[in-house]
Order: sequence, then structure tokens, then C-alpha cells
Amino acid sequence: MLCRNTQAGCLCYHKINMTNIQLQHLADDLFSLLSTKRLTICTAESITAGYICGTIAKASGISRWLKGGLVCYQPAVKTDILKIPQDLVTLRYAVNEPTAIRMAENAAALFGADIAISSTGFAESYENYWPEAYVGIYLAQSGVSVIHLDLRETTRREEVRLAVVREGLIGLIERLKGSR
Repeated sequence: MLCRNTQAGCLCYHKINMTNIQLQHLADDLFSLLSTKRLTICTAESITAGYICGTIAKASGISRWLKGGLVCYQPAVKTDILKIPQDLVTLRYAVNEPTAIRMAENAAALFGADIAISSTGFAESYENYWPEAYVGIYLAQSGVSVIHLDLRETTRREEVRLAVVREGLIGLIERLKGSR
């Protein structure tokens, strides 16, 4: 996996095998940004099944900013609760950019949050698809951006899921730092 680090001195964010301590650093950095900017956050997760929300919840005091999370693994949850159109959910088993965008936008509306992060993807090879993911990052003041992760060289399911959590949180932190 390529390192996305652009700042000298970063010791932990971009290692393939992150430890709980390194995830804690991500959670703490996000907490600092949320509290400074006074922004609330929520998640809508498929491939990560609550892993992003659980990582965010590692930060002490986060309950003031974390509204909640929704695990929407099955298509019916995406259509019935998040109101994602059926045609998007059936397109590549919901592993596509428009679904990631709608998941983030609709989660923000559902939870009444300023920020939402979504994840959808294949954690392992399936039919003609390889491990890949889309992470939607919604910021109320600037809309949605999407991170596409091609993870075909990552063979273990848990490594794929961890990469999605890591890259999604790093992307969110970078966006928040850029939206001062």
C-alpha cells in the first residue's frame, strides 16, 4: 500500500499494520478537530461494519460530538433506512461511488450531524470483483468527497477492512484540516 503521508514527522498513520495505539492517535486527532470546530459526526458503514464508529469512539470525551453510527450491511437497510435508491444498491452490490455519496449524505440527515463518513466495498474477492472500497466523506459546509481504494494486493479480509478505516479517517482529518 502506498503511503499518503505528505507531512514530515508522521510516525503512525500510514503503516499497513496499525496497532490500537495508532488507531487511538487517529481518534484523538479527529476529536481535537471536532471539538475545535464544534462539529458533530456520524457514520454509515457496510464493509467496515461499525469499525469506523468504534475507532472514533476511542477518544475520551467524544460523546459530545459523535451522534452515532449505522451498520448497513444488507441492501434492505441501505434502501429502507438510508433511502438509497434500489438501482444504486444493486449496481455492483452497492460498491460504487454514488452509493458511498448517498450513504454519507443521508446518514448526516438521519442523525442531524455536520459530518458523516460512509464505507462500502468488497473485503475479499467476490465473483469478478477484487477487494476495493469507497469511503464517502460529507461535510455540511463543503459537500461530499469520495476516496476510492483499490485493495486487490491486500489478501486478508481484516487487512482490507482496517485499510478502509485508516484511509477514511486520514482523509476526513485531512479534509477538516483544510476547511479552517
